[in-house]
Amino acid sequence: MNLRHSISDGCNYTSRLLDPAQPGWNALLARPRNLGVFRQGHIKSMSEQLQNCNITLMSVASIATLHSSLQQRQAAGGIKTMMLKQEAAVNDAITATNDQSAEVGAKLEALTLAEPNEGETDADQTGATR
Repeated sequence: MNLRHSISDGCNYTSRLLDPAQPGWNALLARPRNLGVFRQGHIKSMSEQLQNCNITLMSVASIATLHSSLQQRQAAGGIKTMMLKQEAAVNDAITATNDQSAEVGAKLEALTLAEPNEGETDADQTGATR
C-alpha cells in the first residue's frame, strides 16, 4: 500500500488509508481481528492468567484466615488455662481465710466462755475480748 502523499492525485494520507479501492486494503481486512493493541488470543491468555491469579489470591486469603483463627484458638486456650490456675489460687485463699476465721471465732468463743480469774469482773472480761 502506497501511503506517500502526492500532490498530483489530490489525495492525502488519511483518504488513502480509508479508501477501499487502494491496493492492500483487502490485506488489511484479511488480518486477524485486533482489539485495540491486543489480539483476541492474547486477551484470552491474559484473562486466564488473571483468573489463575484471582484463584491464588483467594486461596492465600483463605489460608491467612484459617491461620488467624487457629492463633486465636490457641490464645483463647492459654487464657482459659491461666484463668483456671487463678481460680484455683483464689479458691485456696478463700479456704485459708475461712479456716482462719473459724479458728479466730473458736478462740473468741473460748475466751468468752472462760470463767473470770480472781479479781476480774465481767466488765474486765468483756473489755478483753473487744
